[in-house]
Formats: sequence, structure tokens, C-alpha cells
Amino acid sequence: MAALAAMTERLKALGYSYDAGAGYPEAASERKTLLAGITPRIRRLELSSREFDRLLNAYFKTSFSSAAAALKARKSSAAASPDLADVRDHWIFTERCSKFRYRTRMAVHDERTAFESFSNRRSSARARLFGTLFGLAALLVLSLAAARLTGGRPAARRTPMNTSLAPGQRRDRPPALLGGKWRPGKPLGQPPLGDMWSAESVLDGSACALIRLRPEIVRSGDLEEFLAEARLWASLKHPHILSLHAVVREGEDCWLVEEAALGKPLSAHLRKDRPLPFAAAKRAIREAAAALAHAHARGVLHGDIKPACLLWTSAGPLKVADFGVSKRARLALGKTARGISWGSEPYLPPGPELAILSAQSDLFSLGVVFYEMITGLRSFPGPEYEMQKKLALYPLPSQFQAGLPPAVDAMLRRALAPNPLDRFRSAQEFLSALEVLG
Repeated sequence: MAALAAMTERLKALGYSYDAGAGYPEAASERKTLLAGITPRIRRLELSSREFDRLLNAYFKTSFSSAAAALKARKSSAAASPDLADVRDHWIFTERCSKFRYRTRMAVHDERTAFESFSNRRSSARARLFGTLFGLAALLVLSLAAARLTGGRPAARRTPMNTSLAPGQRRDRPPALLGGKWRPGKPLGQPPLGDMWSAESVLDGSACALIRLRPEIVRSGDLEEFLAEARLWASLKHPHILSLHAVVREGEDCWLVEEAALGKPLSAHLRKDRPLPFAAAKRAIREAAAALAHAHARGVLHGDIKPACLLWTSAGPLKVADFGVSKRARLALGKTARGISWGSEPYLPPGPELAILSAQSDLFSLGVVFYEMITGLRSFPGPEYEMQKKLALYPLPSQFQAGLPPAVDAMLRRALAPNPLDRFRSAQEFLSALEVLG
């Protein structure tokens, strides 16, 4: 894999060089050579990994059968330990191969996107040059024609229009009246979805918030799917779900009009090694679970539960935001944007489950958030997130925080089970387990 890693790093460096104006013929020639070397190697690695996975599954069965037989015969469990240790080592190796293939594919994807942009800029520059030359030639012809018509006298000068911006005016501000209903106020920062402003309704004076979606989301090709998710979110009415009032399209921009949230994202309250008071954490998670129960009962999944999507104050109610749209935006940005961190990986369920999300997926993520709130630590700190989730490699909360109810460990062990079938069957069941904690 060393040769493949070296070619991948060179391809990444080549992709970054396009912004610096790399020579087109040289870049095109080198990338063709690199891709010709990477493509067959990554294909051979995939075939080898597939065969290795098949052998590993067989080894799993044999190792666990040996362990079960040893336990049944009342022998020391140490006799089975070497086999299980080997399984874990092989699993770690498989995960590393999988991550290596993923990084290589992402490098190829990013370089292709950068090269296409580089080629388009080059074509556009040439087109602009030809257009400018053609325009100058046409202007010269028209000037000569005008001179003949006026007998060589210069035409009267015209006062140019004032196209400068007024003092303090910014082109990137929202319109004075969005959708004819909402008057923007002051900027509120930049959450992952885009720029945010406070606003008020001109119809009833109610406060709201405006989010202008990132251009990468609008141009990603997934905008219709995003809007479909937004419509589902807008249909949810619950005291612990942040309301989405409308989606507004104006020109090339797309805006979300949301309920004005009183709280900050939960991520702003979390500090490493500083757990939140158990009673406050339990109340917040109970409110989030109630919101999920309402949404799941109507067939709506969140798909990206994490602290940044939970708006909370220690005194007020918690609100769950971004139903469905956070997941869709994360996928869209993964295709088009580079260098944007979405912060979802520690909270998402194990990888294979991401293809078909379920209510258990949302509850897994909620369990991860609860663990972090009561311990001050992430259950899956990474960087081997996938392996940690599949093997449930996390310390029990009671090991970090004295005085927790005894049932907390058992509840989180079920919430964070690698297999969705071993988790809580519904948000209502999750809520019932919370009540048992006292």
C-alpha cells in the first residue's frame, strides 16, 4: 500500500496546486499518469479486502465457537482469549484498510472536482478573452460608423450612473423584506447550514431567524431532496421541536425561516471532563426523546442528532432543530465542499447502518449525546470511530462519575448497542428507561 499512499499524496498535492495556477498541459499529463496507477491498485485492494472479510467472518465463527465450547466445559476463559485477541487485531487491520480505501477515493474525487473547476476557469478565461477582443473590434467598427455619420464631430458626453454602494450597505446582506413577510435584523453568526440573521414578521411582529443556505448546498444537485426534507420538518409541531415556518427562494439564494430559538446549541455548554448536573442532563435528553417520539410517530427521522442540533438553556425547554436537513446538507457538502467540518462522525451510528437509517439510528446518536453530558467525555473519541462503535469500546459512565443511578450503565449499554435490533425499539421505550433512572 506504500506505493498507493505515495501516489495518493501526490494526487492531493496536485489538486491543491490548481488554485495556484498550475500549467494545464503538465497537470493534465501528470494526473493521467497518477490515475492510471491508482485505479488498478485500489481495485486490487478492494478485491483483497473483500476476500479478507470473508475469511475474517469465518474466523469469527470459529473463535466464538471455541470460546462458547470452553465456557460450556467450565474451562478457563483464558483459553479462548488468544483467538478473540486475534479477531480484534484482524478487525482493526480491516478497518484501517477500509479507511485507507475511503481516503484514497476521496482524494481522487476531490482532485477530479478541483481539476474540472480548473479546466472550467481556463475555458472561461479564454472565452472572456475572445469575447473582449470581439467586443473591442465591434466597438471600433461602431465608432468609425458613428464618426462618419456625425462628420467626425465627437459625440456628446453622458454622465455615468452612480453604481457605488451606499455607506454601510453590503451586497451579502439579505433583502430588505424577504418573501414580502420577514424583515431581517442583525447577523447571528454562521451555523453549519449557512449565514444566520435575526428577523421579525411584518404581519404580526413575531421574532424568527433566517438562514441563507450555503452555496455548496444550493448548487449540489441535492437541493430538491433537501427541500423535501425541509417540508417534512415544517409539518412537525411539538413544544420541543424548533419550528420551520417557510423555505424561500429568491434569485440564486435559498432561505430557511425558523422559529427564534432562546437557547444556545448544546455544544456550547459541553466542556471536556466537566459533566453537566445529572438532573439537568436527564431533563434535556427526556425533552429531546419526546421530540423524536413525536417525529418518528409521523414517519420523520432526524438522521443527524448531535449537540449542535439541540438548542438548550439550563432554565428553558430544549428544542431539536434541523430535522432531516442536517443529514441532507452533510451529504451534499461531502460531495462538493472541501475543508468543512460537520462534526457528526462521533455521534452517527456504525457505518453500514448509515445506508438505511431508522428510529434506532436517532436513538443511538441521542445515547451518545447523553453519555457526553453526564461524563464530560465522548463515548467514541476516535479516530477509529467505526471500530470503537462496532466493538462497543467505551468505558461505562459509572467509572467516571460517582453517584450516578446504577441503571445508567445498563441503559446506555442498550442505547449504544452496535446491532440496531439490540437497542430500544422506540423513543417511547427510551423515555421509559429514562424514568427508571429516577
